[in-house]
Amino acid sequence: MNADTATIANKLTELDPSTIDSLIQVMGLVRAQSGLTEVQPVPEDPFALETAETRAYWDGISQRAEADTAQIAENIAAGRIYIHAGESNSSAVIHSVDCVSQRKELDRPAVWAQFEDRWRTDAHFNTNLQMSWVEPLLPTMVTLADIEDMPAYNACDRCDTSALAHRKKRRLFNVKPTSFHSLSRTHISRVFATLDGAVLGRAESITITADHTVLTFEDGATATGGKDDTLIMVPAKLEHEVIGQDA
Repeated sequence: MNADTATIANKLTELDPSTIDSLIQVMGLVRAQSGLTEVQPVPEDPFALETAETRAYWDGISQRAEADTAQIAENIAAGRIYIHAGESNSSAVIHSVDCVSQRKELDRPAVWAQFEDRWRTDAHFNTNLQMSWVEPLLPTMVTLADIEDMPAYNACDRCDTSALAHRKKRRLFNVKPTSFHSLSRTHISRVFATLDGAVLGRAESITITADHTVLTFEDGATATGGKDDTLIMVPAKLEHEVIGQDA
């Protein structure tokens, strides 16, 4: 105890108990209003703050890894020997299952171990975390037929994708898809096509509801889509070419 602390302690002994109680209450109010909290000791056991639920979750990780590995083997046996990497078909990169860039994703025991390690050591990652929100997902495995049905893709330059029909497949109309949700009556008379390039025709009317947008074309056919659905609005300079009449 240093001299200043000893002096304060001596002064406190001169106060009556009711005054000391009042000081303690005032100090508590000041601490609460200033946002100060008591410093909590760090547990010696780094897992001491785990709940029974999280312990059970991590106890089942090895089974999850085994199930993933079995699913990968099943996919390969079914001919799904390519990996579709990318958020959508428009940004798809196609890899073979042997691609060096995909080895880490296919090593499921290592993937789950890394996930667990990050959860245990990264405070920002595990704070108020519902683990199922960020669980490591299996790669999307597809067949050759699945790939060729895609309107666009890029073949990986690092692995054997020689069986693919294209190195870089582009839509017939290489433009960004248009959301049904964004269409309005200003788009009447524009020519539309599906994502795979099939021409739908020239829009004669557009009906907009709370849930869907319906395009009616000159031949009476219709196309209906919600907010998550897309189609191609053919560039004006190509309209004459694709429908054989003046734009």
